[in-house]
Amino acid sequence: MSRVPSAAESRRAEIREGLAAARERSGHTVLIGEVELYCDHQGCVARNVTMVVKEYEGATPAALYCPACRRQLKPHGVRTMSEVNDIFDRDARTSVNIQIYKERQRRLGREILGVPGSVICDTRLPGLE
Repeated sequence: MSRVPSAAESRRAEIREGLAAARERSGHTVLIGEVELYCDHQGCVARNVTMVVKEYEGATPAALYCPACRRQLKPHGVRTMSEVNDIFDRDARTSVNIQIYKERQRRLGREILGVPGSVICDTRLPGLE
């Protein structure tokens, strides 16, 4: 009969697997990137924890703990620095598109009740198409 892993063991395994997958995606044996974590302890003031990692001096530990309550964190994802930068750039382009939309609406004297999904989801840079 096989033993069911504890929640802590499952979290460590998820972190190990996420780190290994990110190293593979980066094409390097060490990871430079981010680990996105979550504290699900009901009494804790922390929720999302983003850890920037650079594994030059050694591998990232599989057991990561909340800085507020010291309980083990739940992994949400691991990204390479390239992936982090791509997300940052995409979000910046989206922000610019939203600002341009709002400014155009203001100049036309229109009340801005919201921003259309087509603007929010547009990650192209204006004027470069």
